[in-house]
Amino acid sequence: MRLSSRFQEWSKSCFASKQKYVWQIGVLGFGLPMGLWFVFAIVRPELSDLSLGAQLLLEIPATLLFGLACGWCWGQAMWALRPFWYRPTDASKSPPQG
Repeated sequence: MRLSSRFQEWSKSCFASKQKYVWQIGVLGFGLPMGLWFVFAIVRPELSDLSLGAQLLLEIPATLLFGLACGWCWGQAMWALRPFWYRPTDASKSPPQG
């Protein structure tokens, strides 16, 4: 089985079922990198006068919260735009009744 067909099967099973997969992909693929960018580009320069321990105590929750917020927004946007980028194939449709 080729990698592209495996990915297609995986994406069909993920996006055809529930929104939780879009949420997970949003948090891991978009949210956490955005959270790290937020902390190191914006928060860290403001915290330079604090000790390293205090910086970490403030940076870790800031990274997680900002990452979760960005991931949630990304997931909602992808779920709302799902009709434009997800097209089920004939194989994923239910068999004809008769």
